[in-house]
Formats: sequence, C-alpha cells, structure tokens
Amino acid sequence: MKKEKKRLTILNQFFYPDYAATGQLLYSLSKSLYKKGLKINVLTSFPGYSYVKKQNIIDENDRSYKIKRFSISKLLILKRSPKLIKALIFCLNIFIRLLFYNNKKELILYTSEPLFLPVFGYFLYKLKSLNFIIILYDLYPEILIDLKILGKNNMIIKAWQYLNELTYEKSEEIIVLSKDMKNKILNNYKINPKKIKIIPSWADTEKIYPIPRSRNWFIKKHQINNKFIILYSGNQGRLHDLETLINAAKFLKNDRNILFLFIGDGLQNKKLKEFVTSNNLDNCKFLPYQKLIDLKFSLSCADLGIVSIREDSIGCVAPSKLYGYLAAGKPLAVISPKNSYLKDLITKKELGKWFENGNFKDLVSFIIELKNSKDLQKQLKANCLNYLKENASIEIISENYFKVIKKYL
Repeated sequence: MKKEKKRLTILNQFFYPDYAATGQLLYSLSKSLYKKGLKINVLTSFPGYSYVKKQNIIDENDRSYKIKRFSISKLLILKRSPKLIKALIFCLNIFIRLLFYNNKKELILYTSEPLFLPVFGYFLYKLKSLNFIIILYDLYPEILIDLKILGKNNMIIKAWQYLNELTYEKSEEIIVLSKDMKNKILNNYKINPKKIKIIPSWADTEKIYPIPRSRNWFIKKHQINNKFIILYSGNQGRLHDLETLINAAKFLKNDRNILFLFIGDGLQNKKLKEFVTSNNLDNCKFLPYQKLIDLKFSLSCADLGIVSIREDSIGCVAPSKLYGYLAAGKPLAVISPKNSYLKDLITKKELGKWFENGNFKDLVSFIIELKNSKDLQKQLKANCLNYLKENASIEIISENYFKVIKKYL
C-alpha cells in the first residue's frame, strides 16, 4: 500500500508567475518539497503586477499539489486601493478560509508577505490549534522604526510588537534569511534562540544559469552590446541604497563604454529617473521587471551585479537578488553597512567587493578595475558559481527546509 504524502499549506500573497521575489522563490521551493514527498497546498492571490492576465493562468493541480487563488480586488474601488488595504483583504480572506479548515494534522507555513500575515497565524492557532512555522523575509514593524516612519513608542508599533511576540512564541519554528535578522529578533523579543533557524535564499540553477553574450537575445534586443554593464535587478524599494550607485553612474557619465542598467520598479524608481534626467546621464537605462523564464538572459547580460541595503535597514532584510547573480556567474558589488552579514559573505568567499554606504568613489575604482581585467572577471565568476553550487542551490536549501518541516508533520 502506497504511503500517503504529508501535507504542508503555504500562504503568501504573491506566487509565480508574479514578479515578487518571494512568490518566485516559494514556487521553486514548493515544487522541490513536493518531490521530496510532501503534499503541497498553496493559498495565494491572482497576480497583482505580473505580465500574465488572470484568465490565462493555468495552475498545476493534482491530488498532491494544489494552488488555490482568489481575487483581492473584484470591486473597482478595491482595484484602486493602496497595497496595504489589498494586503489586509488577503489576510482576512486567508483567516476566514482557515477558520473552516477541518484538517488539523497539517502544518501551516506563514510568510511575511503580507507583512502582518503571521499575526493571523497566532489567532488561528488559538481558535483552531493549527500548528505553524514562519518565514520572515522582512522584519516588521522594525523596518518602520529604523526608517523613522513611526517611533518605537508609537501605540501601533507597541501593539504590533506585542502581537509578534505572542505569534513567535506559539510558532513551531521561525525561519530567517541571515544572522543579522536573527540577532535583530533576539534583541527585540524574548524568544528562545533555538527556535530561530537561519536558511538563506537560493537560486534554481535549472532556471538561471550563465548565457554567453553571443547567444543572449536580451543584449541584442535592447542594443546594449559592446557595453560593460552594471546591473541592478529587482525591487527599487526604500530599504535599498541606490544613492551610492547612482552617484557612481554620475561620476562615470563620460565613459561611453559603461552602462548602468536598472531592471525592475519600486518607490525609488521615479526619483532615480529624475536624477538621471536632471544630470543628463546617458549611461543609465531603465527596463521593467522581466519574466521569470527570461531572468537567465537579463541577469547574464551583466558584467557586475549590484546588491545594496541602506545603512539603517541592517537586520531587516536580506536581498534575494544576490543569489540570482551568483547563478548567472556574475561578480558582485555589495553596498551595505560595515557590520552587515553581506560584507562577511562577499569578502570571505571572494565573490566580488564590498563597499560601505556612500562610498561611490571606491565603487567606481572597482568597476574600472574589473572592466580592464579579464582574469579578475573569470576568477570571480568561478567563485560565484562554486559558492552557489556548494551552499545555496535549490537542492541544498530545500533539504534544509524539509528537515525543519518534517519534524511537525
């Protein structure tokens, strides 16, 4: 008699084919866990800002792998609502659906997308005894405090942190992406350190791998051949230091052989474009998010990949774009605070070079050095590919997740 697969329910507002990095990562993780013998149930929304229209989505559903989507904005007024309102609607929809769940033997995996989704897990645990674990991609409300959007004594912040502490206490385990995130949680909450597991992001090398320039249609399509390309790919949000990067572009504005390519969108996108226009920077180009199937081409067009976090966002976020660059074999320039885990990773593993926030002149020097040294490019490419293969492939990371999850099923 065939043994029945155990069941994991994954909750996340975004899921492939959406552009959001969390959704794309969870898609590859869920497929890998399914292959390891888990029954997978995904509760998510229809794509919020992907290129795929709702009516064209065909989910992979069978008895052991199911994706259930629901619309957040059926009404016209909700389609125009802020993201925060849509996130709240998603959480309420999830809460109602799980409130009528009958299967208490499965495990619920909450993510921080939306940012307050884990708190709903606490209330469902109290009402339904639904065991759960949490993946924290971003730390809220700590981000709001560090960016000085709200003060630490604000009543909303205090209530949110109180609910977080209750949630963390009842969760089976908490998965974070870096030691900085773990340390920040331990500094702000009375949580058993053994409950927090560090599992970094990853890249699926079957979907992202190096493409030679001679076979890269992306380069030809956008007419960026014969350029040394500095690539920032992904979310241009408030937690990322893009000021250091754009100042480097300004410094190199007269070098016609160097191009700064920005792929993606976010809160800083408009500001960046205004800076480029006001300073007449012909060495900058902006493109929208690319399809997941095309990422291997867009990432492979780069000669140098940029990863950055702001000085005041340490411990709040761990950029997943880093692993996409590694899978494409691209040297890294990392801009971060000096006490960030990113500095240790890049310098110790020799994946590129680290720069402190604001130090655009040294970044410029490294760009020129890398541009003029084929040997350095070749060595760093080999280091990046080897590190990913040995430490952050989907096979390695999914096995780490499987070891955590199987204990509670």
